[in-house]
Parts: sequence; structure tokens; C-alpha cells
Amino acid sequence: MKKNLTILNFVLAFFLLAAITSCQKDEVEILRGELAFSLNGTSSSPVSDGGITPFISDQADNGGNVGCGDLFDDPGMLSSGRINVEDFATIEEFVAAFPQGIDVNVTDGKFVSFTATGYLVYAVIVKGGNNANVYYYEEGASFDSGLASPPNNSGSPAGLSNLTICYKPAEVEETCETAWAFGGEYALAFKAIEGLSANNWGWTNGALGYGNYSFEVYAAAGGNNLDSGTKVGYLNLAYQEGELKINLDLIAGFSLSEGQLYVGETQLPLVRRGRSWEMTNAPGQFPFELTTEEITLEFSGPIYVAAHAVVCGQF
Repeated sequence: MKKNLTILNFVLAFFLLAAITSCQKDEVEILRGELAFSLNGTSSSPVSDGGITPFISDQADNGGNVGCGDLFDDPGMLSSGRINVEDFATIEEFVAAFPQGIDVNVTDGKFVSFTATGYLVYAVIVKGGNNANVYYYEEGASFDSGLASPPNNSGSPAGLSNLTICYKPAEVEETCETAWAFGGEYALAFKAIEGLSANNWGWTNGALGYGNYSFEVYAAAGGNNLDSGTKVGYLNLAYQEGELKINLDLIAGFSLSEGQLYVGETQLPLVRRGRSWEMTNAPGQFPFELTTEEITLEFSGPIYVAAHAVVCGQF
């Protein structure tokens, strides 16, 4: 009876160990799926100037080649495709074959450098001789140099035969900036308005008669310096007796967070301070909301227009 119990305990222990092993294996596969990368391979050289140690991937075919699809399980990963040196008459033609935004240079027929604009590079596959080095950038990289194929029998990197780059669009964080409409010859800087206590930049515009106007809208133009600002759109006005139509038209890539509009006979709105009235350029005192939808107001005679906005985008 004791012998039978021992056998039973052994069988139960075997199945328990198998179950634990299976769970651990599944966990590894899940983690690898989240990383979307196969790091299986043999450490290689040379180390890039950016400190990346390459490896020779176990995913390589019999010819030593490996592609982005062998490394990444990510539908958002882009690939330059395998670009062969021998397909081009000159190295200049070879490097020109890479996608726009991915600039490649080759030195001495062996050493590769890259610079990415608007993209992040996650792997560079450098093939020479019988194998390819994979340089992996976990967080993505916009540049690196000193990449090469694995060493040959002489101990130095083999000559470059083909190159593949795996990359994705860079995620650029949007910011929001203050913007004001600039009316060109009609623009009057706040600092130039007599009696206005204001140190901030911006303009009111006028006096405007009847007619059609299109004023540029600038963001982050501190000190009223247009060269340091960014043009984000246009403020369009159509003015006739008794009717003023205003439309804010933003350039593609920018969005409106909030907007305030002043229209009136004085350069800026008047607020009561004690027993007197004073002008203010505080957007919170502007009487109208500025949106990207056309608005219609009832006005006649000469007017001033000041338009403030908070615009978001990539500056």
C-alpha cells in the first residue's frame, strides 16, 4: 500500500510540475508578444558608437538574412525592405534608396550611420558575409553610427552586402500656445497703446472700415516677434453696413482649445476701475467667443478687432 502511495505521489508531482511549466511558458510567450520582439540570438560585434551591442538572430534564413517581420510582431512597424548594395552602381545611389526621412551613410564600404527625421528606428539589420548583425533600439533611436556586419575570419567586419531598417513614426507631444491675430498695417501692439498697462505681447487691429480682410494668426510670438512665432491660421472678416462676419481658419495640424474676440469702437474693451474707465487687453474681458465656426455680429462704422486664442499642435 505504501509503495502505491509513493507511485501516486510521484505521478501527482509530475503533472503539477508540467502544469507549472506550461503556465510559465505561456507567460513568457505573452510577455514576448507585448514586447513584439524576438531577442533570440548570439551576441556579436562591433558595438555601435551609441553603445548598442548587436546580435546574430536565430530567425535568420540559410543565407544569414533576417527581416523586420522576423523580429517584430507589430503591424505598425515599417520596413525599408532589404536593400542590396549590388543593385546599385554607386554607394550614393544605394543610400538614396532608403525612405524619405531615413538618411543613411556608408563609410569604407562597411560602417553604417543613420539619421531619422519624423521617425524612430527600432532595429538596423546589417548584412555582410554569411551573417547579419541586428542592432536593436528598445526605445527607438533617431541616430547612431559605427554599425557594421559581423566580423569575418580576419577579425574585421565583412563588407556591407545589404541593409534593412525597421522604424515607426515618432510620436511628437502636442503643446498649446497663446495666439493673436496680426492685421499687418492695421495691427497696433498692446505696448504702443497709450494708457494701457500691459506687458504682454499681442495686437488689436483697426480702425477697420467696410471691406474684406484676412489677418494672419501667430502663436508664441513673444515680444511681437513674428520670426520667433508660428503662423497657425487666419482670421477672416467680411464687413458691410450693419453686419460683420468673422471666421477663424486654422492651418491643418492645429486645433483650437479656446478663443476670445473683441469688436468695438475703441481700441480695446473698457472696464471700470474705481470712478474711471480704462482699456484692458485681458481676453477674459472680451465679449465674444471665438470659434472655428463663422459668427455674425451687428456693427456699423469704424471698428477695432482683437482676437485671442489658445492653439494646440506641434510647434
